[in-house]
Amino acid sequence: MKTEFITPEIDNCQNFVRQVKNLIEDKKMYLKPNLSKNDIVKMMHEDNGDILKFCNSFNQQIFENYLNKLRMTHAAILFLGNNSYLYSIEVIGKESGFNTYESFCKTCELLTGMLPEMLREVVRTKRSLKGIFDNN
Repeated sequence: MKTEFITPEIDNCQNFVRQVKNLIEDKKMYLKPNLSKNDIVKMMHEDNGDILKFCNSFNQQIFENYLNKLRMTHAAILFLGNNSYLYSIEVIGKESGFNTYESFCKTCELLTGMLPEMLREVVRTKRSLKGIFDNN
């Protein structure tokens, strides 16, 4: 049986990760186009310097990639909807938290190997998201 030793520092880190994940994912904060690490600290309603240090320790690129993966998953789920053709690709991108059509297209191609128009067709044809993000 494996015994794990968790130091208070690691325990705090895991707690912060859980709190941040809950805030971003469960409350769908990733849909906010200009979400920043500072926003997260403010939303946690904590005057805790440790949380600020923890959030600032994340590389900005890693943070943005995390948000973009959540946003793309949200967009793909919207593409699965029966009414997805009633909305332009640009609207679905905005509803998924992307600032611009261009950033939506770039992220979609990076994560799926497809532009949003093609992704919508593939998802609608397959009626599934399985394998959609295997490109990354």
